[in-house]
Amino acid sequence: MNSVLLRYKEKAIEKKIPLTTNESIRWFQRVIRKTTAKHSSLLNDPAVSVATQLKIGSMYTYVYDPKHKLTLPYYDVFPVIILVDYAENGFYGLNLHYIQPSLRTKLFSALRENLTTKKYGPKTRLRLTYNMLSASSRYKEFAPSFKRYLYDHVASKVVEINPSEWEIAIHLPVEGFMKETAKTVWRKSKGKI
Repeated sequence: MNSVLLRYKEKAIEKKIPLTTNESIRWFQRVIRKTTAKHSSLLNDPAVSVATQLKIGSMYTYVYDPKHKLTLPYYDVFPVIILVDYAENGFYGLNLHYIQPSLRTKLFSALRENLTTKKYGPKTRLRLTYNMLSASSRYKEFAPSFKRYLYDHVASKVVEINPSEWEIAIHLPVEGFMKETAKTVWRKSKGKI
C-alpha cells in the first residue's frame, strides 16, 4: 500500500509518539514539513475515500479552480479543509494551508477540544460554527483560513480524510498557492490575526 498518511502514522508509532495528542500534532508538524508529498498523492491515497456527502466538522481535500482567480491576490488550488457550514451553491471551510504550520498546530489543538467522540473513529467530527470560531480568542488563527468554495469550481473528486489522519494531513506540504509563495501568504495571514 502506497499511503503517505499511513506511512507517517507508522513512523509515529515506531517512535512511540502517542497519536491524537498535542505531542503527536507537534511531532507531525516537525517531521512532515520535510517531505516532498504532492497533492495528487493525497487525493489518491488509499487511506482516503471519495466523499458521497459533505458533513460539517469533517476534513476534505480536492482541486479547486476559483471563480474570481483573476482578481484574487492569491489562492490555494489544493485545499485541505475542515467543513464549517453549507452555503448557497457551495460551502465554507477552514483551509489551514493559509496559516503557517506553527499556528496551524495551535489552532488544530484548540479545535480538537470540540471532537464529537473521545477517540478518533469514522463518526468523529469537530463541533464548530462560524459564530463559535469568531467569538473566542482561542480560535483567533481561524480568520485567514475561513473560505467559501463553490461546488461548480471544485475541479476533482472530493475525498474525505479519515479523522485518525487529520493531524498528518494538515501538515503535509501540499498547498498549491498561486500568485504568491506559501511564506508570503503565511506572513500576510499572520498580519490578519
